Amino acid sequence: MKYRARYAAPPPSPHALSPLMARSKRVHRSRIASPGPGRFKPADTPVRMALRATAGIVFITLGQMKFFDSILLGTTAISLPTGPEGFAQYLAAIGVPFPLLNAYMVCLVEMICGLGLVLSAFLPAPALFTRLAALPLFGDMVVATFTVGLRNAMGQPVLMGGIPVTQQAWRLPLEVFLLLTTLLLLWRPLPRPVQAQEFAAPIS
Repeated sequence: MKYRARYAAPPPSPHALSPLMARSKRVHRSRIASPGPGRFKPADTPVRMALRATAGIVFITLGQMKFFDSILLGTTAISLPTGPEGFAQYLAAIGVPFPLLNAYMVCLVEMICGLGLVLSAFLPAPALFTRLAALPLFGDMVVATFTVGLRNAMGQPVLMGGIPVTQQAWRLPLEVFLLLTTLLLLWRPLPRPVQAQEFAAPIS
C-alpha cells in the first residue's frame, strides 16, 4: 500500500484540461443557462407577447359575441337571431357550406385557440402548442379576409335580403392584423434562439 501511494501518478491538475473537455464543460454550462419557459415566465419576448395577447383577446371577444350574442352587421335593417344560429345565416349569405356546423366550429375555435395563443407561451412545448393554436385561427382569418374584408374594399359587400351588411371601416384592418399575427406565429412561434455562448459562464 505504501508503495502504491508513493509511486502512484498524481491527480490531473484542473488547469490541464484538454480542449475537448473544456469545450464539453462550456456546452454543459450553456445548456443549463439556456433560456426557456419557466413557471410564470413566458418563452416569448415582451413585444411578441403583446401581439399574442392582443390577438387572443380579440379572437375570444369575437367568438363570445358570435356564440352568446349576434354579429355586428353594421345596419339596423336586418336582425339576426343570437348565437350560432344567427351567425349561420350570415355564413350562408357568404357561401360557406354547412353553415350551422361551421358556425359552431368558428365560435369554439376563436374562443379556445384565442386563449391558446397566450397560454401556449407558458407551456413546456411552446412552439408546438403555439402552432396548434395559430393554425385554425389562420384558416379562419383567410376565409374572413377574402370573403368579407376584401369584398367590401372592392365595393362588393355581403348581401342579406338585398341589403349590404358588414361594411364597417374597421373590419378589413382588423382582419389583416389578425391574419398577419397568426401567420407570424405559424412561421416563427418563438423568437430566434440566442447564441448559447452568450449564456455560457466564463471559464478561467
